[in-house]
Amino acid sequence: MGGDTFNYPVLWLTLVIIVLGMKKAYSTSKDSLHHYIVIGPLLAYAYVLEPYLLHSNGSLDRLFDSIGGLNTVNWINCLGVLAITVGACASLRKTDLTYEGPPRVEVYDHEKLQKLAMLLAVLASTCFWITINAKGGFVEAYDHAKGGGRASSGYLGESPNLGLVAALFIGLARKGKGMAPGHWILVIFAVSPVLLQGTFGGRRGPLFLSLVAMAFAWIVSRKQRVSHIRIATVFAGILLAVVFVWSQRQHLYLGTDTAKVDMESFSSHLLSAQGSIGSNYVYGSAYIITTRNTGNLTWGRKILVNLAIRPIPRQFWPTKYEDVGAEWASATRSGLGQFKAEDWIRSVGWVPVRGSSAGSLADLYGEFGFGAILVLFLVGRMLATIKFRSQMFGGMWTLIYFEALALSIYLATQSFSAFYHRFLVMAIPTVLIWRFFVKHPASEDILQSQPEERSGFQR
Repeated sequence: MGGDTFNYPVLWLTLVIIVLGMKKAYSTSKDSLHHYIVIGPLLAYAYVLEPYLLHSNGSLDRLFDSIGGLNTVNWINCLGVLAITVGACASLRKTDLTYEGPPRVEVYDHEKLQKLAMLLAVLASTCFWITINAKGGFVEAYDHAKGGGRASSGYLGESPNLGLVAALFIGLARKGKGMAPGHWILVIFAVSPVLLQGTFGGRRGPLFLSLVAMAFAWIVSRKQRVSHIRIATVFAGILLAVVFVWSQRQHLYLGTDTAKVDMESFSSHLLSAQGSIGSNYVYGSAYIITTRNTGNLTWGRKILVNLAIRPIPRQFWPTKYEDVGAEWASATRSGLGQFKAEDWIRSVGWVPVRGSSAGSLADLYGEFGFGAILVLFLVGRMLATIKFRSQMFGGMWTLIYFEALALSIYLATQSFSAFYHRFLVMAIPTVLIWRFFVKHPASEDILQSQPEERSGFQR
């Protein structure tokens, strides 16, 4: 797997796997919003196009002493892509999901769903402004690059994402009726906390999620199915907007001295031509190399700390990470992971910048080594299961599917915790609200002959 020459064939093999996966997904579903059709291009960008461009412009030779280590990383990436592709695209039998028989549809109170959406939107906005006030106000929060509020708890910081759930609730409440101007105002209000963070804070993840939530609300609400071309156009526009804001975020803040758009930076980000130690592929590769050199795996402790320890406010437990032996989870060590600075220097010759983020594959490799391949297969299988249930039952499962679909951008571009943590924050309230406040008792007995009309997907 090593060698001193960059192994391009493994990149082409990874690309072939992705293309075949997308072909399989579309041929079996005829759905342009199939989860793998959304994830596939992101994987191709992260694990094929970005390393190709970075090596072509000499960035990898400049940042890494040995190309052989990168070749090993590329093989690991290829196996990870294969795993999530097989999991996401393999056919599911109904018996796998404990249900056999005709498709069923959940009956729900549209008016109640809309009222609950408004309540969630208010809650999301309240939590957002609490974090802004903790920073001293809106101007103080966004008078510098990559600004934002200050959250005393991890869950408080993630609560504005409930506005994304509210937007989907509104779309489902308007299913088959379309969105009137008043409903669009509610949707924009619901996503505004995340949208503000994405624009004024220059954060690509929040900006993508807020725009996608609005797009999904529109798709779900429509009576007629949305054409492939319109969906592709909408998502291309969203991706361009995200890359544009990302490229300008160093001077995208209140009171900036720079009023001119930096088109050179935009084109550089669009083509992934900037070879820095903070770029996703460079940092992710270095993370895997350092993991292999040190053998320091966390074996799921990072996931456990994120779920059980991170939400506890520091005011109640100031030394929470140190007390559980997870000093690496502290914000002061952001980017280092579970390693020491000298581990990075010995492995790749440099220390990552604060805030660097690897893709989910590299993040999981740091947890489980080659066990990450199995985890990625299970993630793909989970997405396929949610997709299956959204087609069979609609309702709540449609919401959960769109939530997972929107968050899937994190699988290729951010850490695994960025995906599952936000998914739980959104999916758990969705399930609880639906089961206790929205679902109609007659849902189990009502059959629907055309499930594709329920989901709002292109068939």
